[in-house]
Amino acid sequence: MAKHSSRKFKEDVEFQMAPMIDVVFQLLIFFFCVTTFAKIQSEEGILLATARSAETLKKDETSLVVNVRNDGVIKVNGEAVTVPALENFLKDLVEQKGSKSFEVIIRSDRKSKYGSTKDVFRACARAGCVFVKLGVEKPDDEKQRSFLLDPTTGEEITMEEFEEEFGDDEGPSF
Repeated sequence: MAKHSSRKFKEDVEFQMAPMIDVVFQLLIFFFCVTTFAKIQSEEGILLATARSAETLKKDETSLVVNVRNDGVIKVNGEAVTVPALENFLKDLVEQKGSKSFEVIIRSDRKSKYGSTKDVFRACARAGCVFVKLGVEKPDDEKQRSFLLDPTTGEEITMEEFEEEFGDDEGPSF
């Protein structure tokens, strides 16, 4: 039988910093890119309408966000587009991916004219988009009051202000 030597090897174990620094830089670059992309999609400055039954949307690679600003400008991926250009873009997307493989999320400013939002909905319908959602946000606890448009001035007013001005019968009749 062979005897095992009882020599002990002493080696200095060193921690390699270069690979660790590479990984940290890769993570930083990844998070910078993701943050920039999310900012482009959400278009800062858009005040969404509120809805008590709002659900949290899961934006992923199958979601296309269309922003409608309060001045009526329609933006996709951070660039202003016309309604015909949006429709052509959506048609190409439907041809490439199929109508059921992605969803369109329309984020319309609460002060934008409905005509602009309606044009986006119609472009989605003409392009053959199946899943179209309207982006809203849940109201804060302190801001749970409903807002209406004053029929005389067109400004936002609370339900309480409306009842004071026009009476508290049964509300507006449409």
